[in-house]
Amino acid sequence: MADVKISQLPSASTPLAGTEVLPIVQGGVTSKVAISDVTAGRATSMTSVTVAAGAVGTPSITTTGDTNTGIFFPAADTIAFAKGGAEVSRFTSGGDFLVGTTTNTPSAPFAKVIVGGAFRTIYAGGSVANASSATLFTITVDSAYLVTVQTGNASGLSVTALVRYVSGGNPAAATILSIDNAAFTVTVSGTSVQITNALGGNVVYAANIVRIF
Repeated sequence: MADVKISQLPSASTPLAGTEVLPIVQGGVTSKVAISDVTAGRATSMTSVTVAAGAVGTPSITTTGDTNTGIFFPAADTIAFAKGGAEVSRFTSGGDFLVGTTTNTPSAPFAKVIVGGAFRTIYAGGSVANASSATLFTITVDSAYLVTVQTGNASGLSVTALVRYVSGGNPAAATILSIDNAAFTVTVSGTSVQITNALGGNVVYAANIVRIF
């Protein structure tokens, strides 16, 4: 075959399959070696590696045979972890470690943020009419929560309660640590933790729930 410049060769299809061959001189003899054998069994050293951002179903850093589990980068300064094609946690650009949610202001009450070893749930809140109750979240068996609720009215009332559920407990028990107004309370109905309003009008509130264990 006539000599051909490398620049004149046709482009290879990418990504490489690993079965392509290259010439290599080994012990003074020119032999062929597959692409997949070039670094097989050898340590690779480099200063940095740049990968594609990837996606939750196709993370950019994975392991052989399990390509829907690994690390991807959903936004600037954000690192996320996927398991079986679903996101399980992420570090946000703001420094939060989120578990089971993609934002630190979720609407679902069990989306969690790791804060000092505790699971913190930031509940968006809502409103509750007079002589009514609104459910904040459902208690998980054998767990305890520190619940703080702040009203949005002019007086700015707040309630703090320790809520605990123990297997066999009937019903779940709520222990009120402090309360600013007896007409605005944290109550428990079965496994539902509620805010009860008897202030005489509609109350807008926001709740913060910390799971202690």
